[in-house]
Amino acid sequence: MSKLLKFAVALAGAITITTTAANTQSGEGTTLPRGVSTANQHRYLVHVKTILKPSASSEQVRVWHALPVLKPWGRVYRQPPVTGLGYSPRTGKFELEADKRSGHLYYEENSPSRQKELVFQTDFELFSADRRFDPNFSNCSFANYKAQDFACVDKTIKVHPQLKTLAASLKQGSDPINYVKKVCDWIRGNISYDDSVGYEASDCASILKNRRGHCGHIATVFNHLCLAGGVPWRVAWGLALTDAATIKSMGKTTENFPYSHTWGEVYFPGIGWVEVDPIRDRDYFFIPAAHIQNNSSFQNAAIWIQDRGGEPHMPRFESGKYEYDAVTKISFEER
Repeated sequence: MSKLLKFAVALAGAITITTTAANTQSGEGTTLPRGVSTANQHRYLVHVKTILKPSASSEQVRVWHALPVLKPWGRVYRQPPVTGLGYSPRTGKFELEADKRSGHLYYEENSPSRQKELVFQTDFELFSADRRFDPNFSNCSFANYKAQDFACVDKTIKVHPQLKTLAASLKQGSDPINYVKKVCDWIRGNISYDDSVGYEASDCASILKNRRGHCGHIATVFNHLCLAGGVPWRVAWGLALTDAATIKSMGKTTENFPYSHTWGEVYFPGIGWVEVDPIRDRDYFFIPAAHIQNNSSFQNAAIWIQDRGGEPHMPRFESGKYEYDAVTKISFEER
């Protein structure tokens, strides 16, 4: 998906991490945000398998499989925050993301063109739980924000003019929590879910023109409105371990991304980072256990291939399939 493009800059500087210490900065990852409660603990076994056929000119294949973000409801307070981690081939390496909130398994094959097919598999067990933020838990004000609260916000985003105007209107008489609720209400009333659209998830103009898009498109509108309204935000993406009937009902999603979802997190002063999903039916601050934040730099899996005489690139999607017959399949069992 287009979100993987954001990973391009980070790939060249990836560094293997050997420590397993948890990220305890400001307690994030080990302490629940104020006003957030959890229920219904779940235990999942997840399998991520990438299969591809290198060409005769392929010189290098690199594959990344995301691992969950460290969260207090995950019951494992170290990196990686999983149990029973297994991977193949055994040359795979665990690497920690720059923000130390999550990591991934990194695989590299050099001179792979002699092999008819490459298979990379990562298996891990994780704990998750339903979580819900109570919007009536506490009052907060835009005046309570500090400059450092916006440190992780992507300030290079140019907010669409239509959304700047909308943000100013929604913000009148609102505190940060009510503003986020109004943003979600507007999205629910104006953007229809459609995973068949052909424009990029970052194409805000097309999203607003057509009023349609999948979760990635909806997240783009949400992020623009948070930025315009002065609410710190960050993307939450990862696994949606839902039932087969729901996946089948979508119908148009490619085999590569049946268990992928994008939502978000917002920062409220005096409260912390709170998950929010604009596509939920008005219960925006409820996130089911089946939604697993899976890596903070890319969504679930990434593939880069170096062909002789060419630049490293992700497999291109043409005529209904990916170059090199590349596919990443995700499956899971609940224990």
